[in-house]
Order: sequence, then C-alpha cells, then structure tokens
Amino acid sequence: MQNKVLKINKILTIDNVLLAFTIFVSLQQIVCYEKNGKKTQLIFIL
Repeated sequence: MQNKVLKINKILTIDNVLLAFTIFVSLQQIVCYEKNGKKTQLIFIL
C-alpha cells in the first residue's frame, strides 16, 4: 500500500509543478499582451 501512495504522491507533485509552470507562463503572456495594449482571450488560458 505504501508504494502505491508514494507513486500517487510523485504523480501529483509532477502535475502540480506542470500546473504552476503553465499558470506562470500564462500570466507572463497576459502581462505582455496588456503592455502592448492588446487585451485578448489569453486571460481564459488560466
């Protein structure tokens, strides 16, 4: 049972890192577009 829990925790950790990275990149794109005066649908990526 412990091995299964560890594997699940590792998968969740990887997913969380990818999710955080995706949000970070999306936020950067939104900031770039707002600086250019183009408020587009990039906000909906989040």
